[in-house]
Amino acid sequence: MSKVLFMNGPAEGHMNPTLGLVEELIRRGEEVVYFTTEEFQDKIEKTGATFRSYENYMKILPPPTMPDFTLMHLLQILLRSSEIIVPTVLEKTKGEKFDYIIHDSMFGSGRMLAQLLKIPSVSSVTSFAFQGLDNFPPEVIGPKEFLDETKALASEISQKFQLETPSLDEIFFSYGDLNIVYTSRLFQPFSEGFGDEFVFVGPSITDRQEDIEFPFAELEKKKVIYISFGTVVNENIDFYHTCFEALRDFDGKVILSVGTRIDLQLLGDIPSNFIVKRYVPQLDVLKYTDLFITHGGMNSTSEALYYHVPLLVIPQTSDQPFIAARVAELGAGVSIFTSPVTAHNLREAVQTVLRDTSFQKNSTMIGESFKEAGGFTRAVDKIFTFKKLHNIRG
Repeated sequence: MSKVLFMNGPAEGHMNPTLGLVEELIRRGEEVVYFTTEEFQDKIEKTGATFRSYENYMKILPPPTMPDFTLMHLLQILLRSSEIIVPTVLEKTKGEKFDYIIHDSMFGSGRMLAQLLKIPSVSSVTSFAFQGLDNFPPEVIGPKEFLDETKALASEISQKFQLETPSLDEIFFSYGDLNIVYTSRLFQPFSEGFGDEFVFVGPSITDRQEDIEFPFAELEKKKVIYISFGTVVNENIDFYHTCFEALRDFDGKVILSVGTRIDLQLLGDIPSNFIVKRYVPQLDVLKYTDLFITHGGMNSTSEALYYHVPLLVIPQTSDQPFIAARVAELGAGVSIFTSPVTAHNLREAVQTVLRDTSFQKNSTMIGESFKEAGGFTRAVDKIFTFKKLHNIRG
């Protein structure tokens, strides 16, 4: 048996794909100590892992408001977070010996801890695997002065921990000695450019055991549109009003998940064909869904395609434009890149996807490629092979 240090950031889209992986590691005899923030304690403990927390840096270091948000803002937040997280983890694990670390690929603190503890690393890649920031357009990366600021910050923080200063690519793409990518080679752009250290296993879909009341009976024998912008960028009241205007005459049910941070009274008069909830059991809802309107987060996109659901993607930031483009390129949905989205544009896009059966056919093709990729079982097989190569005990 090996002892595994698991590091993740405070985001459902990065945490949820790891749950099946952790359960399978524990089933095969590994001991897992999982660090993230307190709101995920219940989910982590249900896997059988030992949960430990660090302070939620997203509350201490709030991201800039959209639309000024750029990748350089995100990199600076990730760098600053390490000043909070790395000392906390080192203190809470003092005297313990870990055999290897698994960390999120966008979570630089995990990469730092692998170097400080001098243990092999496995990266958990919850988006596409990228080969560098050069793939991102300049307006997404940010102005040159932000690049210079970020480089200086990386140097300052690396000196604090007596580590070599990473490149900007290494901060944003914190890859390990082995990299588990939760998509298929079919969906991954330019997948032929990645070597054997990248393993494409498809999304990690598990029963989340969520005890959430939801009126599923209202969805029976109806067309269903599901709208969710995840747990991070979900406070756009104007967009929700646009959805009401565009879809109030839709002959079916529209499920709208709005998150926990908005005042529901600001939504005003909700059309009778809408079901509005702060949180919904997404995997169960997707089983009824005919069209998913999403921001294009990798986790939500993958879960929809896993259940053969076509998409309307309205990307907001980070990797979402790439995911939206890939969905459109493979014919599994359409994207709206204009901002703000109008009721007319939204209604037309919805009608396009629902009327053309090719979108359903192509989403099914991608979903089947996900299932054939092997999931968390194959991921753990590869980790155990990796352990043998690195002479890791257990």
